[in-house]
Amino acid sequence: MMSEDTFQLLHQWTEQAMLRSMSELFRFNQAHNFSFSQANTLLFLKCSSPVTFAQLTAHLGVTKAAVSQLVDRLVEQGFVERQEDPRDRRSVLLSLSSNGLQLVAEANRTRQAWMANYSKLFTSEESARLKPALTLLLDKLSLLE
Repeated sequence: MMSEDTFQLLHQWTEQAMLRSMSELFRFNQAHNFSFSQANTLLFLKCSSPVTFAQLTAHLGVTKAAVSQLVDRLVEQGFVERQEDPRDRRSVLLSLSSNGLQLVAEANRTRQAWMANYSKLFTSEESARLKPALTLLLDKLSLLE
């Protein structure tokens, strides 16, 4: 079991890293005039595409009308595509367009840009010492999924 001191250090690092990443994503969303719901939709579609309206509605936790307006705007902007569901012609599947995929990739690069500067602060010796710890953290994180 992890000691309380180690847990606190891990917590502090995670909080700082998340704050930096989310701040960059927030700036990206502001620059592109995206609401939280729009950004959330694009990221959800990146990870789960294609999805039905019902799946997106459940994910966002908003009304069908709100999702309809949200999707209409993203379709008009060229970031989302609607397709007929081949299993149920009454249903529509939503996925990212090629422009949407490019936008999400740009958002991820922007969100992670601080990591490039951060990694330059470490000497090669420090980096070598970090590698096994980071590998262990990733291995344990995968056990939670």
